[in-house]
Amino acid sequence: MARGEPEFRQGVPARRKFASLRVRRPVPTRGVDTPEDEELLRYLEDALEPSERAPVERRIVRSRYALDRLFIVRQALADCA
Repeated sequence: MARGEPEFRQGVPARRKFASLRVRRPVPTRGVDTPEDEELLRYLEDALEPSERAPVERRIVRSRYALDRLFIVRQALADCA
């Protein structure tokens, strides 16, 4: 087990394992104008048309959720490469 990771007993249901975890800041929620993961993938892969790129970038910058998802998708792509 890595240092700093909580120790859990075997056989404890997942619900109970994480019941004591606390979120330090509010979890971002998806807004109405938030880009979908497909758009984020296309953005990261430079597969957007030039006319699509600027509006998607504006939507990403306005949304904390989109920024967090962009980081997650970028990490997932790096892990799969």
